[in-house]
Amino acid sequence: RVISIGTGMLLTVAFANLLPPEVFGTYKYVLAAAGFIASFSLLGLSAAVMRAVAQGKKHVVPAIVRTGMIWSIPASIVALGVGVYYFSQGNSDLGFAFLFIAIINSPSNSIGITKGILQATGNFRIAVLSGIPRILIPTAIILLTIILTRNVVLILFAYFASNTLASWI
Repeated sequence: RVISIGTGMLLTVAFANLLPPEVFGTYKYVLAAAGFIASFSLLGLSAAVMRAVAQGKKHVVPAIVRTGMIWSIPASIVALGVGVYYFSQGNSDLGFAFLFIAIINSPSNSIGITKGILQATGNFRIAVLSGIPRILIPTAIILLTIILTRNVVLILFAYFASNTLASWI
């Protein structure tokens, strides 16, 4: 939590000092929209995975992940529709942002379902240690992107791609 809060503060300071306020506003809007869209997926499945693994029923994990992936598709379709709307209105920044959300929603929800497996098996130390790179790698990539560009689309791509990739690894 300390690392997560610290990196969040670092990113906020970087946004405030290196980019125009409009870029930060767009970034926060898209992240809030991504969270809202993801809320229409079956987010409670991670608890089901933890319970099943804790009870020694690891064989059900692939089926639960598959169910989560399938149930996140409608939310991804909505994000795609919002992206198409923004493209049709001439706002390619938000169009690309919602396209990223549409692409990343299902895989990131599926990955999120499996995060609790290490905790459910009692591997708390490995769970905590594996969580650190999931925070530090995206933060470093986003910071580098902020330093190299002022383009909100590239910053959002860096956010979504690095978080998904770091969680998957």
